[in-house]
Formats: sequence, structure tokens, C-alpha cells
Amino acid sequence: QAKKIDTWIEEGQNALLEAPINVSSPDVDKLEKELIRLKTFNKEVAEKQSQLIALTQASDTIAQGLAMEGATAIKGRVNEMKAKVAKLAEDVRQRLNAVSDTILTRQEFQGKLSDFGTWMEHLQSGVCQIDEIKLDQVDSALQSVHALLQEHSEKQPVFNNIYDEVKTMLCSSTPEEVASLNEAYTEIVTKYQDIEDKSQEKKSSLEKWSDLLSWHADTSDLLNHIKYQLEGQKPRPEDVEHFAEELEAVNLKVASWSEVAPLIDDLSQQSGTYIKDATTNRRVTAVSLVTDLETKVGTLQAQLLNKKEVLEEVGARWSQFQHLQQTLSDGILAMQGTIQEIVMKVDSCDKLEQGGKEIAGIHEEQKVKQGIKDELHKQGKLLME
Repeated sequence: QAKKIDTWIEEGQNALLEAPINVSSPDVDKLEKELIRLKTFNKEVAEKQSQLIALTQASDTIAQGLAMEGATAIKGRVNEMKAKVAKLAEDVRQRLNAVSDTILTRQEFQGKLSDFGTWMEHLQSGVCQIDEIKLDQVDSALQSVHALLQEHSEKQPVFNNIYDEVKTMLCSSTPEEVASLNEAYTEIVTKYQDIEDKSQEKKSSLEKWSDLLSWHADTSDLLNHIKYQLEGQKPRPEDVEHFAEELEAVNLKVASWSEVAPLIDDLSQQSGTYIKDATTNRRVTAVSLVTDLETKVGTLQAQLLNKKEVLEEVGARWSQFQHLQQTLSDGILAMQGTIQEIVMKVDSCDKLEQGGKEIAGIHEEQKVKQGIKDELHKQGKLLME
């Protein structure tokens, strides 16, 4: 029995030394297999310790019938085996604890990776929701992107912690384990960085769109105001001149945005951010918005030119009307003066005939000036149209 135990101790020691496993291995399956092997071996140690108790009792009995030297040798042999088994039990216990702790650590790490992966899926889903945005939702979408980037930034410490743990495991891993770890970690890094890159691209795109839409709204309001003034009101020449200056200023802005618009559309394409009309649900491009305003400005400038020509024509007619009016007024005043003089000269009956002839002459002159009166009437009607 003692010989069998001694042989088992030697084999157990060799097995523990010859089949070592890296207790810092990142491979949980390997660690769990090692844990099962150690638990089995620990049971065998416990069994051998029980056998040694029986062997100790037997050696005590045998020693009673032996000389001092023989009894000491037998007890010494048993005590030596008990010490070896105790040492083996302690080694197995320490290794069991180390493997158990590592498994727990690896499971916590796997849980951390799983949680981080779930969070990235959630964040990626949020980014994908900003792929198609309606015109009236651009600013709210931009706020969402800012929130996603903030959330991404807040997870940086967790990401750094994962990196530190991976770096620690790489230092004590086999080439196969290193390759597996690198592959898993590279996937996480790529996905984490891709989410940030995509969010930053969408942020840049939406910021440009927000600026464009703000300018587009202000400019549309201005153009509608000018259109209303031209079509629904009666602008004065100075108003028309002011509108012309405003349209020229808008034209300069349109030219500037015409250069920027293609870049905005490129940003939208690169970031996968597409803007849609709130009513038709059709995609809208920055170029189409700028072109629309450019067309409206051209139309208003044509209307403005026409209005300017009309006002100039009215002004000419008004000047002519005033000239005719002044001519007639001057003629009437002159006629009144002449008649007054004739009346003053006719101070006796023998002068009545001559006075009548002179008044008849004045009457004939007034008939000649009837054309001026007709022209004045005509110009007056044209001015009132």
C-alpha cells in the first residue's frame, strides 16, 4: 500500500509539473478544463490522505513489534509520504484558487466586452437613424449627433480599460491566443472608431446644412417681401432702387453658396446623410436649393427692371402732364389779363364793336389751344390707370 501511494505521489508531482497551463490565459475554455482536471486531482489527493491515515495506524501497529531503529524507519517513511501529499495538496489548492480567480476575471472581462458590444450596437443604431433627415428636422438631428458624440466620449475610459486588460493578457498568451485576442480587439477598435468617424462626418454635414437652411429661409423671406411689394403695392422709384440693391446683395451670396453647395452634397454622400423634403419626402440637394433661389432672384430682377421702366414712363408722363397743365394755366391767366384790358378800354358805346372783335379773336385762339386741353385730358387718364 505504501509503495502504491509513493508511486502515485511521484506520478502526481510529475503530472502537476509536466502539464502546466498558463493561469493567465485568456482562453476560458482551457482554464475551465484545467479547473476540472485540478478538482479531479484534488479528490485523488484527499483519497490518498485518507489512505495515509489508515497506513499510519498500520505502521504504528507494525512498529510495536520492531526494534527502535525499524520502527523509526517505518514511521519516518510514512511521515515523509504524508508531508509530500500535504505539499501536493497545497500546490493543487493554490493552483485551483489561481485558475478559479482567473476564470472569474475572464468572465468579468467577457461580460465587459459583451456590454461594450451591446452599447456600440445601440450607438450605431442611433447613428443610422440620422441617415435620412427632413428639412425641418436638421437642427434636431444635429443635436442628436452631438449627444451621440458625447456618449461616445464618455465611454472612452471603458474602452481604455479594455485595452489595458487586453495588453496585460497579450504579455502572457500563446501565439494562438495572441492572434485570437488581436482579432477580437481589432474588431472592437474598428467598430468604436467607425462610430466616431461616422458621427463626426454627419456632424460636419448637418452643420453645413443648418447654415445653408438658415440663409435659405432668411433669403426666401426677403425675396417674398420684395415680390409682395412689387406685385401688391405701389413702390416709389426710391423703393425700387432699394430693392435692386438688396437683390444685388442676394446675388453675391447666391454666387458664394453656389460654390459651397456641391461640397455640402459631397459631405452628405460621404457621411450617408440625406436630406428630404418634408412634404414630398423626396431627396433635396444643396445645389437645388441654391439654384431655386438663383431662379427667384433672376425673376424678381426682371420684374424690377420692368417696374423701373413703368415708373420712368409714368414719371415722363407726369412731367408732360405738368408741362401741359402749366401751359394751359399760363394761357388762361394771359387771356384773363387781355380780357380785363379790353373791358377797361371799352369805356364808351363806340368802342364796343372793336372790343367785341378783340374778344372774338381771343375765342379763336382758345379754339386753337383745344388740342393742348385734349392732350392734357389724355395724359391725365393714362396717369390714373
